[in-house]
Amino acid sequence: MLPRLVLLSLAVKLAAADWTWPNPVLDEIEDITQVQGGVFRNGVLDGVSPCGAFPQSGTGDPSRQASSEWLRTAFHDAITHNAEAGTGGVDASLIWETDRSENLGGRSFNDTFGFMLNFYNIRASMSDLIALATYTAVRTCRGPPLVMRAGRIDATEPGPEGGVPEPKDNINKLLSKFANAGFNKTDMIQMVACGHRGIGSGFEAVFWFYEIPSVILPNGISHFNVSLTNTTTGAETTYDNNGHGYPVQDNVIFQAAQSCHIFDPNANGNLTLTAAVRDGLNLTNPSLNVVLKNPRANSVVPALTVETAPMKLLRSTEFGYTLYSGSYSLPINSWSTTADVWVEGPDGVKYEDGFKRTSAFNEECGTF
Repeated sequence: MLPRLVLLSLAVKLAAADWTWPNPVLDEIEDITQVQGGVFRNGVLDGVSPCGAFPQSGTGDPSRQASSEWLRTAFHDAITHNAEAGTGGVDASLIWETDRSENLGGRSFNDTFGFMLNFYNIRASMSDLIALATYTAVRTCRGPPLVMRAGRIDATEPGPEGGVPEPKDNINKLLSKFANAGFNKTDMIQMVACGHRGIGSGFEAVFWFYEIPSVILPNGISHFNVSLTNTTTGAETTYDNNGHGYPVQDNVIFQAAQSCHIFDPNANGNLTLTAAVRDGLNLTNPSLNVVLKNPRANSVVPALTVETAPMKLLRSTEFGYTLYSGSYSLPINSWSTTADVWVEGPDGVKYEDGFKRTSAFNEECGTF
């Protein structure tokens, strides 16, 4: 029987929910969770495949099982939840707690966090990635289908000590700790007795990518719907983004070819972003955002902060857009990050072309 830890560690629906797009947090976590094959694969599955192995070491380590370590990490983070107070749970506070006696074997926690750093960003919190680790380990090891949920905010400090059940605890103390986290005696037995089992398999979601014709309307489009026709029955299903249509934002457009990330011998990374801003709409304050990774004492997981820099006028064009460019000097620990370009519209509306990964930038800015 699968422990209720799995249920505890998974919180806002992804796969089954029909949320309105775009939703930056849910969109990113869904991509990391589900896109495990094909040209856009994310690769989180690589950390626990095959199920009984420890592939993170490159050559493998027969003494370790990554899927078990991912589950154990989620358990130690989640079990300090205080059900009555509504605090704790899967909040990544464990990143500061690995040296506690109740969290022996801290290497397994830090290795789990280290692997998940490949996916940690401004839209994917470490606490959501801990839940994702549980989801991935259970599905890889042929556990039952789970509901992956997202939207957690990481804790900014360690939680109270003494909440993790330990082998030295007597039965009454164990029951008390599990009860504090919202579990009864049956739940406790399931988690302790059935915490590490499974073999290996893939996930159930399948995706297709379709091209939109390059010539649609002379003035462009503001949104679109998607219609799918069953070629056998002829039945047509229309997806309209909860009645809103899927929006097309064209007020500010990131110019990838004219943007770049230049490295210099002093370990600075000079990041340049160029954007086209639409004319005639009273759009102001063209700016760029860049996410910095700030090392934290006693934690392998850095803090993420957003810095803003203004963009300067480059030139106007004959196509109804004005070009702007801005730069930011990235410290070496933030070379692999994300950046956005944005403008302000009337009534404080913000238009953004965001989440551009610096790892995909050219090393030299092109010309128009």
